[in-house]
Amino acid sequence: MTSPDLQAYLAKYYPDTDNKILTKELGITETKLRKLASRYGIKKSDGYKRELHKKLMQAKEEKYLENLLDVEPNPYELNIIVGSLIGDGSLAFAPRSRQAYYREHFAPSQRDYRVWKAGQLERLGFKIIRDNHLRSPSLPVLTRLYHMFYINNRKCLTPENIKLLTHPVGLACLFMDDGSLVINYSRKKDGFYIFPRLTFYTFAFTAEENELLRRHLEKTFGLTLRLKPFPYGHGYGLDSGRQDTIQKLITLIEPYAKMIPSKAKRLDIPQRLLAKDTELRRRFGVKCQNTIADFT
Repeated sequence: MTSPDLQAYLAKYYPDTDNKILTKELGITETKLRKLASRYGIKKSDGYKRELHKKLMQAKEEKYLENLLDVEPNPYELNIIVGSLIGDGSLAFAPRSRQAYYREHFAPSQRDYRVWKAGQLERLGFKIIRDNHLRSPSLPVLTRLYHMFYINNRKCLTPENIKLLTHPVGLACLFMDDGSLVINYSRKKDGFYIFPRLTFYTFAFTAEENELLRRHLEKTFGLTLRLKPFPYGHGYGLDSGRQDTIQKLITLIEPYAKMIPSKAKRLDIPQRLLAKDTELRRRFGVKCQNTIADFT
């Protein structure tokens, strides 16, 4: 093909034809083809560029979906995630990602608990990363949970998402994230009355959301709590001094807390009551008659 014929051919076909087709027709390399088009001042058309960009985006999307973990949590795993979302966990979207991921920052003293949590969710790709973070890959199930738990970018409790908390392991994660059992005492005429008190520091939620959580915990797990004002967050948490509720909570979550040394000792209420009794006797004298709550 003479130079004028080649130039005419390229002017007609190069702007809108794939280079692989042209190199096959002309019997030249793709590098040679581009050099010839540049010499003759011939460029790809805007329509061809748009179509090429579209194909590249489709290929990228297919590769992304191919590499995406196709896993669904079982009820046990889902409850760990849900209990943690009500507690310290959060969901977010990475840049340019259409699927949400789970993240949770923790203090070094809480590492054994987060290592346990990552181990329970290992099948879903959860792992501990640098700077004391628990993180998951981006997953479709987490995107669904994001749309259930986040309204105007704020984590919320609703009648729909609270129903997902059904298993004691989810309750255990909520307690180990945002709960506490403290040993309180009140002074009596003949000594002291020592008793445990249960608190959920769910300040991130409004009074209405905490009330929704309170009713759900009572209906699902048999825990009797009360809405209590606190000077933090939205101003409310949940609280109970009822021994039957505290004993019920311990019975439900102890199998999971026992796997985590830093958490297990917090549930040893008899030992903690005795320690408080010893402390009060030392502070106020052995003549004080301390009454330890009947917690067995």
